[in-house]
Amino acid sequence: MRRYFQFKLVGLLALVLLSLCVQRSEVSKPAGLILTIDAPSSVRVGEEFEVYVDLENNADKAYRIKKLELFDVGSFKLIKCEPELQNRFPILPHGAKTLTCRLRAEQAIRDRVEVQIAARVIYENNVSFVQDFDVVSFEEYQKRVKAKQWKELPKSFTKQSEEIKATIELSENPMIKRNLTETLSVKFSDIGNGLLTKINCTLSSLPLNLLYCLNCQKVKERWACAAHVKDKESEPLTCLVNLSAINQSYLKVFTKIQLSYDYEIRKTARIKVVR
Repeated sequence: MRRYFQFKLVGLLALVLLSLCVQRSEVSKPAGLILTIDAPSSVRVGEEFEVYVDLENNADKAYRIKKLELFDVGSFKLIKCEPELQNRFPILPHGAKTLTCRLRAEQAIRDRVEVQIAARVIYENNVSFVQDFDVVSFEEYQKRVKAKQWKELPKSFTKQSEEIKATIELSENPMIKRNLTETLSVKFSDIGNGLLTKINCTLSSLPLNLLYCLNCQKVKERWACAAHVKDKESEPLTCLVNLSAINQSYLKVFTKIQLSYDYEIRKTARIKVVR
């Protein structure tokens, strides 16, 4: 651990620094927020010691942090953490924040037991995806089939951010105006290294008002929906596409999906207690 060990041999230190400099251009850090815990590997009974919770933003955008804390100290006693962070503080692109916590190994802790401590960050995020699909009249469909120019297009699409993958499924593509409605569904997967439980989602179309989304609320030209994530997957949200509102023989329709959610990342460390 970088805060608990010092190199005594100058030659060894120089070698390590040189190795780090050589490797820096070859190793890329993951994008987004990185949470780490810096703690001693062992402490003595009755000893006070410090733990550092480091949050680093490797993204090109800012994040709004709702909570950064050492939330579980096991059988240790938490004395204090500094600085006292306000809720909903920003962390700028390529910025960092460190929480320094002072703990004590109480006398009641048994010798040579390992105690697990845990830190977490909860932050807000917003992403949006746009997906297009085609709609044709039945007459246009027949014309293209007769001219051997009819071509089916993909019905499944994926869009993703660093934490969420959206899978969009169409009943058919192009949608043929032989039925009054077709369907569009979307489900979400948690592909990050943290915890996602609920997504607030709005769906809209261009042209406007082509969608009717089930189990959602209409807010002006948008549908507001809630997707609950369990075991990294959500149930699909289903929307009806009102083809009867389309008068053109061919039209490209755009669907916009806007997401807002809280995301939680946790890290743990184990510290051995000795007498």
